[in-house]
Formats: sequence, C-alpha cells, structure tokens
Amino acid sequence: MGDCNLENCMANKIGSFSIENKDVIFIKPSKPTPTTILSLSSIDNSPENNFYTQSLYVYRSANHKTKLDPANVIKEAISKALFYYYPLAGKIVRHVDGKLRVNCNGDGVPFIEAICNCDLSSLHYFDASDLDMAKNFGVNFPFQDESGNQYPCIYKVTKFSCGGFIIVMCGSHVVFDGSGASQFLRAVAELASGNTEPSVKPVWERERLVGKITTQPLQNLMGNDCVAVSPLLPSANFSHQCLKVDSESITRLKTSLMINNEEISKMKGFTTFESLSAYIWRSRARALKLNENGKTMLCILVGIKPHMLNPLPEGYYGNSIVEAFTVLTVKELNERPLWEVVKLIRESIKVVLTNDYITQSIDSMETKPVKYNWESGAITTVTDWRNLGLLAKVDFGWKEAVNTLPVPCDLFGATGLCTILPPSKLDPSMNLGAKVFVSLPPAAMPKFKEEMEALGTSQDKLDTSINLEAKDDVSLPPAAMPKFKEEMEALGTSQDKLDTSINLEAKNDVSLPPAAMPKFKEEVEALGSTSQDKLDPSMNLGAKVCVSLPPAAMPKFKEEMEALVTSQDKLDPSMNLGAKVCVSLPPAAMPKLKEEMEAIGTSQQ
Repeated sequence: MGDCNLENCMANKIGSFSIENKDVIFIKPSKPTPTTILSLSSIDNSPENNFYTQSLYVYRSANHKTKLDPANVIKEAISKALFYYYPLAGKIVRHVDGKLRVNCNGDGVPFIEAICNCDLSSLHYFDASDLDMAKNFGVNFPFQDESGNQYPCIYKVTKFSCGGFIIVMCGSHVVFDGSGASQFLRAVAELASGNTEPSVKPVWERERLVGKITTQPLQNLMGNDCVAVSPLLPSANFSHQCLKVDSESITRLKTSLMINNEEISKMKGFTTFESLSAYIWRSRARALKLNENGKTMLCILVGIKPHMLNPLPEGYYGNSIVEAFTVLTVKELNERPLWEVVKLIRESIKVVLTNDYITQSIDSMETKPVKYNWESGAITTVTDWRNLGLLAKVDFGWKEAVNTLPVPCDLFGATGLCTILPPSKLDPSMNLGAKVFVSLPPAAMPKFKEEMEALGTSQDKLDTSINLEAKDDVSLPPAAMPKFKEEMEALGTSQDKLDTSINLEAKNDVSLPPAAMPKFKEEVEALGSTSQDKLDPSMNLGAKVCVSLPPAAMPKFKEEMEALVTSQDKLDPSMNLGAKVCVSLPPAAMPKLKEEMEAIGTSQQ
C-alpha cells in the first residue's frame, strides 16, 4: 500500500499542503523477552473481534521550547513498554485447532513517522464534524506480514509545523479491547514522561475467560424473520460524522425522561450513556427509514472486569466485554415514550452484569457464537470512550492530548457502530458534553443530524410520544389543577384532534383557523397591541384561561371554572372591585411575597 499524499485530496478544503511518510521501522522490546506462544480467551477468539480499529490523539505544541523530537521520544517509550507488553511485539497466528494465538517472537511493532507542512490549527485540531479528513492521517500499512500473520498493533506519529503532533494507534481487537488499548497507551506515555515502569503492570491470564462447551448457548434474539430493512442499504459509500452534544442538551434530554415519572425519579434518573444510547438508536432507525413492522436491536458493549464473581486483575488488557441487547419493532421504538426505551436498556445491562450471564455468554462464544447481520441496518451498536482516560491521562511530556477520535476505516465503515466520545478540550462550550461518532449512507446522514440537533430544543421534540397538538397550556391555582387534569383526561382527546382546521401553533391567546389569523392579528394590533385585559379594568390582576374543547365538554368545563370564583369575592363585600393573585412558589419564598403583597394594603400616610 502506498504513501498517502494530502496535497491533492485536501487542497480544495484547507489549502495546499502535503504529508511525507518515512520508511516503516520495527520497534523491538528494550530488553530480552520470553519466546513463547500464548493462548487467547473465548472472547478474544470471537469472529466478531477479528478486526482492526484506529484511534487518533491530538497533541498541541509544548509551551516551553524543547529540542526533543516527539517521534523519537515515543519510539523509545514504546520500546520500553514492550518489555512489559511483549506479546504486542509478536504476531497473531492461527493454530491447527482453528483458534488464534499470539506468537511472542519479539519481531517488533511497525512504526511510521510522518511530517505534515501545516499547523494543527488549520485542521481545527481535528474537531470538525466531518471525519473523512482523518482517514488521510491513518495507518496505511498492511496489517499482516507475507505469511498472513497479523500484527497486534501499529503506531504512526505525524509531526506538524506548529510543533504539535498526532498519534494514531492501530490495534487488533483480538488482543485488546478499548480499555486494554488505552492501558498500553498510558504505559507508553508514563515511560515517555520519565517513569521507570508502568503504574499498572500488564496481566495476560486469558485462560480466565475461556468458556466450556454448553448445550444451552445464547440464541439469536432477532430471529430470522421480520428483521427491519432499510431502503438505503446496502450502500457503496458511507458518510462519517462526529456530532457534538453539549452539556445543556444532555441535561435537557435526561430531565425530559423524568418529567411526570415518579418511578424514574425514585431511581435518581438515567445515566448520560443510557439516555444517549436510546436517543441514538431511535435517531438512526429514523435516518435509515427502517420499516415499521421490522425488528431492530440495540447492542451495548459492557465491561465485566469488576462484575465477575472472581474479578479480573486491574492489569488485564484482553477483551473483557459482553453485549447487552434490547429488541423492539421499529414502530415501538418510534412510538413508545423514550423513558420506556431507556428503562429497557438499563434492565438489559443489569441482566448481563450477573456472573451467571457472563459465564453463559463466554460458554456460548466457545461453543457456537451467535451470528448477527450487522450490515442490515437493523442493529445499532453503541460503545463509550469517555471513561477510557484517553485525554486526561495520556501525557508524553508535552501538553496532554486535546482531542481524540476514531479514524474511519474497517470497523468504522460498518453502518452499525456509534461511539460516544469525550469532547475536545479546546472547545469550552463543550465542557461536560460529548461527541457522537456515526457512519451512515450519505442519504441518511441529514436526517440523523436533524434528530441530534433536536436535542437542543424543547422536551416535546425530544419525546415524540408527546403530541404538540394535544397539549393543554393553562395556569390555575394549585388546588384547582388536579380537578382540571381529571376533567381533561376524561375527555381522552382535545378539539385539535377532532378539528384539524385549528392549528394551535397559530395561537395568540386564541384558537383560529390559519387563514383567519392574519386578520385577527391586524385587528389586535389596531388596538395598540393591547389585550382585553387592558381594556377591561375589572380584570386588573386577574387571569385568563384559554382552552380548546369539544362543544359537548365546554359547559362542564365552564361550570368547574365558575366554581373557582364562587369564593371570597362573592362572600366578602370588602373585596368588591378587588382582585386575588394566585401564585406558585417554593415554600421558602412564600413569606416574603406575602409580606410584599400585604404592604400594598398599607396607606401612603
């Protein structure tokens, strides 16, 4: 595979620049290491894990002037780290029994150094939503040698004219998962910073997660019939986007799931991951236009290290994840309140974190792994990189990383995977926010982006189980509200659903057909933009209740409302021409308001 030259492919977007790739070298362990063949776990050997993933880390230039070359510093640190992580300097081989193993031969890790003649700032520190540019900085080197044996990992460091640099780590999911890969990268960073050894010593022990042959393996939850399909798939091309979700939008989403829901409130709400996973699942199903009667499935990757009966040691860096599944029809996913979907996700995660399920899952992988059609569009897989410490703990002696993202290749070309990422440290507006990486056919991406952008709007758009045309917008004293809600619920519907000529979005404290609204507004404006309240002195400090109801329901509603005013006003002559003010406040605030209102009754003298 040839070198990647950016001068032609990027000139139209960010100006003319080029990237120069140096010859590949192989970094060997700094000291002699064992020569042996190591077995892998049942999870490692799962066919679904036999792929490579590439992650990119962005580092700004150091504040202080330094003569150190980041590529040389990182090469030396990798060599030191390989003494502890010596299997990564070997090859992944296929044994005669069909299982994958690691041949620890010390051949070394492929390393590529590159130079780009532009500043990182001109690339926005790789914080743009479109990730296609990142592909040009990825590892462009065969993942296996001439014999077909695979490299466990490959590194690439690209230096920029500003003094900053990026690291791309390309790793086989056979050898480690995201947590294990970040553990190795942290070890490299610690050794580059002057530590004499990694703070966490690696542990192999893959035999701990080798399953037994079982007669009751896990079954395909989707079945073979009624799997949802998309008219946009298969697709020859995919668009790769990294969409930002700020903390305010996340809070709004989580709050919307708790409104009028005592059960969820008692649970202290949902996590950001649970909430975003449900929202992403639904948004992706809509973007792909999955057929309503078909089944769709959400797959959550869940870490099991601390949840096993005999927990894995901290330094274990092999695959230690199981999959939690939630299955619904597309119609159910679209029409159920979102909080119900999130609750199902939470329950599915709770189930897989039991020791019995973990054992059954590993036994199933050893016996007969369940095969799903990941390319159909019916399955959405969500994984979370925010807690891997990729930005907070990976410092090579320069400034810490300011951004991280997946390089769209291999796994990331599959339509099913969505990754929740930490935000760039250079964007203060994204503090406590998240980024969502997704790959979709180009025709589906605009709809997905529209759904994600709706996170920045009202609760009603977040939960489409709430029909905007069926809302009752009314202010009443607290004591009156329960009866009002009872009466409204008894109706079962509002006039808006019975009479589609009335559009509540065209209200100005009144319901009118859209064609009549301009004339009405003209008449109101002719009055000097005053409302009836200003023309009617008897309504001083009063209030109006505007509501739309079927004609048969209106008399009862008026009777109930008139009962509200058969109160002190009619029984107390001293209140003739007076008015009452009904207000809702926190209990602690009410005494001060009453004091202010009582002061009105004190004469000027």
